[in-house]
Amino acid sequence: MLDALGIMQHHDAITGTAKQAVANRYEKIMSDAVKQNNDLYAQLVGEKASDAGLDAKLEWSACTLTSTTPIDCGITSDAGQTWMITAQNPSTVVQDFSFFKAPADGAYKVSVLADGAWTEAPSDLICFKGVVDDFKEESYEACDLYVKTEIKAQDFAYLKVETVSSNTLGATIKAPLADDTTIENDKLRITFQEPGVF
Repeated sequence: MLDALGIMQHHDAITGTAKQAVANRYEKIMSDAVKQNNDLYAQLVGEKASDAGLDAKLEWSACTLTSTTPIDCGITSDAGQTWMITAQNPSTVVQDFSFFKAPADGAYKVSVLADGAWTEAPSDLICFKGVVDDFKEESYEACDLYVKTEIKAQDFAYLKVETVSSNTLGATIKAPLADDTTIENDKLRITFQEPGVF
C-alpha cells in the first residue's frame, strides 16, 4: 500500500494529465494495493477478534462505510442469518453508535460483545429514498441499521446481527421520524413538518 501511495504522488496520477492507458495502470496499481491491504487488515481484525473471545476460524472481509448497498457487505434479509461485524473507531474520541447498510424488508436483532458476553443493543432501521438520477427522477429505497454502542477511541466493537422474523423484537423504525425540525440563521428559518415537506 505504501508503494502504491508513493506512486500515486506522481503528476501522471492526476485525472486528465495522462493518456487513458496510463490512468488505467494507475487505477490497477491502487486497486491491487487496496485488495492486498484489505486481506491483511481482515487477518489482523480476525486476530484481534479472537483475542476478544470470538471464534478464531471466522473469516473477515472489508466493508467500507461508503458501501452503497447491503449487497456490498453481504447482508441479506433472509430470516435466520447471522453476521459478525467489527466496527473500528480510528478517531481519538469515543463514538456512541455504529451504522451500516441493511435491506429494507428485514427485521434485525443486534447484540454487542462486552466483557466476554453478548448483550442486546438498541438498534433502529432508518430508511430513506436514495437518488440514482435527479434528472430522470430515479430512486430506490435505502436503509441504514443504526446500533447504539460505545466504541472507545482507537478501538473496536464487535456486533452480532441476526435477521429475525418481522414479528420478533429487533430494529423497528422504517422511516426517519422526528418532531418538527427547524434550521435557522439570522435571516432565514425553515421548518420541516414531515419528511420532505417544509
